Amino acid sequence: NFVQDGVRPNEEFYYRVDSIRTDGELTTGTAVRIKVPARPGGLSWMSATPNPSAETVRLELEVSQTGLLEVRVFDPRGALVQTVFQGEVVPGRTALEWDGRNASGRSVAGGIYVIEAAMGSEQTRRKIIRVRN
Repeated sequence: NFVQDGVRPNEEFYYRVDSIRTDGELTTGTAVRIKVPARPGGLSWMSATPNPSAETVRLELEVSQTGLLEVRVFDPRGALVQTVFQGEVVPGRTALEWDGRNASGRSVAGGIYVIEAAMGSEQTRRKIIRVRN
């Protein structure tokens, strides 16, 4: 399996697989066009970087329609740590930041955190590894 990170709805990619035989002969494969489908009401992660992180994490999401977006951080036990964003967004890329702090403003412990984005009935999650200096 191959997973391409950072793809957006309606983007096109071309892939080709070449092979080299043990005698050194190259066989060139045929290029295949892949179009990422548009999803009505679509919500997808573009990036969450840096990961792992001891600093602020930049979160980028792609939304395909106007709506109410909520982005929350959960600790390894599933408890809510902080609501990073709650508000209306327009179609396109939305960039947010999580400073590694909880709702009380304290730095969180090192560990694996889940960042959940929800818009309408659609949800998507990303794991973030938080390290302490």
